[in-house]
Amino acid sequence: MGDSLTFTVRPLIPNATVLEGAFRVHIPTKDLELLSLKAGDLCRLNSADGNTGVGIAWRSTEQNAKPQVHPVKLTDTVRDAFGFKLGNQVTIQKTTSKIVHASRVTVIDVTDRNNIDGTKNDNNWKIRCQSTLGMFARHFLPLYLDLNVCSQR
Repeated sequence: MGDSLTFTVRPLIPNATVLEGAFRVHIPTKDLELLSLKAGDLCRLNSADGNTGVGIAWRSTEQNAKPQVHPVKLTDTVRDAFGFKLGNQVTIQKTTSKIVHASRVTVIDVTDRNNIDGTKNDNNWKIRCQSTLGMFARHFLPLYLDLNVCSQR
């Protein structure tokens, strides 16, 4: 297994804006094989400066003309979440971890009560939450969405 491969972080263009592709790690086919990864496997990324992240291995659609170069294309979401910068050198390893699908997700109000502007009354937050969660549900069907709006105000 080619654990010693070093990859260079490159941008994924066009950037994945939908949730299903946000954490994909786009790796050239030859490198997927060297790492014993297949599309959909979880993989761990480590940079020399200590940043570590986990993503979903995905086959890059671009052909790499230089066999000595090992690019890994990451979305803005992955780079921002784990602190990877364009041009960083990272290693990638297969992980035995599996994706566990949530059976329930709870969203709670975490507003800092000391910083609330009492002159503003925003009654539209319930509608915005329902709309956002409804869009989320469309990407992850079948999903049962039971939205009970509760306020601690």
